[in-house]
Amino acid sequence: MSEEKRTRLSPTQRTEIWSRWKAGQSLHEIGRAYGKPHSCIRCLVLPRGGIPPAVRRRSPLALNASGARGPFARNRFRLVDP
Repeated sequence: MSEEKRTRLSPTQRTEIWSRWKAGQSLHEIGRAYGKPHSCIRCLVLPRGGIPPAVRRRSPLALNASGARGPFARNRFRLVDP
């Protein structure tokens, strides 16, 4: 049995594949450009129905770097003088 190393597509390659797909290139053309079989490209495009995924954004209510939640977070802890 021959052992082939699987190489996954990087996020930038995935983005470029979606832009090529949207431009109207075929699976075979895109596969040739990346040196992959068209079935590999098809497995990326098919589950989404040919519609590229939305850009991921962080919710404004999520924790920020300081650990506070949301845009209206206040400092809840006060310094108490002994």
